[in-house]
Amino acid sequence: MKNTKVKVMLINLPGESIRKPEEHCGLAYIKAFLQKHNMHVEILDAYAKRLDMDMCKKLIKQWMEEGDRKSELFIGISPFVTSHESFVEIGTYIKNINRSCYVYAGGHYASLNKEYLLKQYDWLDAIVVGEGEITSLEMLEKRDQTGIPGLYTRIGGNHFIRRDRIFDLDELPFQDRYLGLEDLEGQPLAITTSRGCYGECSFCSIDSFYKLNSCGVKQTYRSAKSVSDEIHQLKKTYGIEAIKIVDDNFFRKHSDEFLEELVEYLKDINISFRLSARPNDITDRRAKLLKQMGTTIVGIGAESADSKSLKLFNKGIDISKSDEAIKYLKDNGITCLANFIMFNPIIDIDGIEANCNFIERHMEDSIFHRINSHLWIRSTDSIVNKLVELGLCHRKGFPYVECEYMSPIVVQIKTLYDVWCGNNMKEYYQYADILMAKGILGNETLYTQYKRMLKDDVLVLKRLVSMAKENILEKAGDEFVKICIENERYTEN
Repeated sequence: MKNTKVKVMLINLPGESIRKPEEHCGLAYIKAFLQKHNMHVEILDAYAKRLDMDMCKKLIKQWMEEGDRKSELFIGISPFVTSHESFVEIGTYIKNINRSCYVYAGGHYASLNKEYLLKQYDWLDAIVVGEGEITSLEMLEKRDQTGIPGLYTRIGGNHFIRRDRIFDLDELPFQDRYLGLEDLEGQPLAITTSRGCYGECSFCSIDSFYKLNSCGVKQTYRSAKSVSDEIHQLKKTYGIEAIKIVDDNFFRKHSDEFLEELVEYLKDINISFRLSARPNDITDRRAKLLKQMGTTIVGIGAESADSKSLKLFNKGIDISKSDEAIKYLKDNGITCLANFIMFNPIIDIDGIEANCNFIERHMEDSIFHRINSHLWIRSTDSIVNKLVELGLCHRKGFPYVECEYMSPIVVQIKTLYDVWCGNNMKEYYQYADILMAKGILGNETLYTQYKRMLKDDVLVLKRLVSMAKENILEKAGDEFVKICIENERYTEN
């Protein structure tokens, strides 16, 4: 198959969101890699462009009809669990208008559900499993798709061959910048300095995803020089002032050498950074180095202040590590974005109170996503096994599994609390999204508005818990939430 006769479209599916758009780094890396090998590639990012399904279909049809009609068409789709229905609709549409177009999927969701998806949908030709750059290239270059490592097909499914991970990420070209700054609506450009995480959180797909390539290697890395070169290039090209590092976990587990080198390479450039890390990886020394680098925001996976929940999540740490991490960051003038899961199938009202106390402790020095978050459990998450053992899950449902809550009272609290939070979710993220991008320092007025909403959130939840303890939740809970919504803030009853 000759490269000039191949035309590729990579799709990030449409979806509704109140959040600001961001780059799809996975597709951007694959596009850059394929273009390096003389492939003609386009990305249709319907999510970032806020395109609806009809417009997405129109652009796909238009793309098919453009250029050399003799080109072989390949469409790769990157579905998420939340976009499953859109995935099915788009895939069906593509095959209906052009049976010869080769439709494949990739990413976490498709890779971890490859057997189910290929069996269920006859319009789907293949799954690119795990890292997609090299597998995609070989799929496009070879006429016979069987026997390609990392490519799961109907014909070769029983003889699937793993593809080893890309151990040296410096071998890859810098990701393609397919979105303009105007498309990002103020969100910073994103870069990747590593792939994977050494943690094994039971609700997270990262560890399971990379094991599909090769077991035993938790993280792979770029060099500080490579990262610095890309940052300097972005500064020169776009004149940017901020960058979002989207690694699963920024830190190298046993060494600060990368961070030290990066600080040195970036000393001549004025850019702020946002990144994510495990709480136990934050030390005072690392926080100081991050500050020298220009870091303004660090997201940590605090997840819960309830010890039973942390054990269920297989976090491998207790809440004191999150307290310490937030302190180190605050002492060095860095805003902490504390990721949190308020509700899960085993939590009780004491656990909810512990969570509220943690949020109150750190309300002055951290940003939180909306704290009504509850655990959505995918069929491929390892946490399912634990919940089956507890009798709370029977492996029913797809792509999310159905789970029962251990405490009926918690279900009542969660239901009422979702009503309260759903009432002004968009307003909350109008404040929170900016703070998550820029940090608290210099945005004190905005932070005051955000903090007012967060305080109300905590007060409403604590009152629902106290009503449960007083045995009046079922009788008075609805009216309490209704009054709070009418008054647009927490109102004592």
